[in-house]
Amino acid sequence: YKNPELLWEPEDENDPTPVAITNRILRTPNTYGYFTLVYNPSKNVSISYSGVYTGSMQVPHVIDPNTEQTVIKTTQTFFENNCKIAYIIRTKGDFRVQVFTGIQNIFNAFQNDFDLGAQRDAGYIYGPIRPRTVFMGLKFGLN
Repeated sequence: YKNPELLWEPEDENDPTPVAITNRILRTPNTYGYFTLVYNPSKNVSISYSGVYTGSMQVPHVIDPNTEQTVIKTTQTFFENNCKIAYIIRTKGDFRVQVFTGIQNIFNAFQNDFDLGAQRDAGYIYGPIRPRTVFMGLKFGLN
């Protein structure tokens, strides 16, 4: 933004509570990146490791629901690690079956300052989408 955006100001001009103003795009990390590494130790085995880095960002947080007082908080950075192992079973003909398992968000990176209670700010959510998640499955395909 070239011009600062006013998110909140007190109704009483004599109120010393600071205004919430920013010239940044909210909920947009300063840095972001991802990677995937794949290793095939044999023709039928695949091991992949991936990661997502989300840098700090500014997010609005309503701290008083009665006045809608909002502050701008700077979040922590997150690094999500994922791993998957797959085995391919080749059948007679043109079919193959892949059996796989893995874990997403291995170190359980997540937001640690959620609001609680009936008056919480439901929009104050940021960080990785899923908690540590173990998965497995089958994938059918053609050779």
